[in-house]
Amino acid sequence: MTKTITMTTKGTFTLPAALRLKMGVNSKGDKLRIEFDEINQQLIIKKPISLEKIQGDLAPYTKELPPLLNPGEFYASRKPRI
Repeated sequence: MTKTITMTTKGTFTLPAALRLKMGVNSKGDKLRIEFDEINQQLIIKKPISLEKIQGDLAPYTKELPPLLNPGEFYASRKPRI
């Protein structure tokens, strides 16, 4: 999809609704990441990965641990014996 956008007198641009919808950016406070490729003079606009997405991706590789109730005992049990 190619769109042309115009800068306002205040120096801002509006991302068209169709693009916002495709990117899943539709709530106040949503963020976009912008990178500038100096060699090609191009802006790259991406939606940042959410913490929830990262946690979901890692869930199959992690296991639930019991709460740490006594840190001193935990560290003592792992202290190397000399």
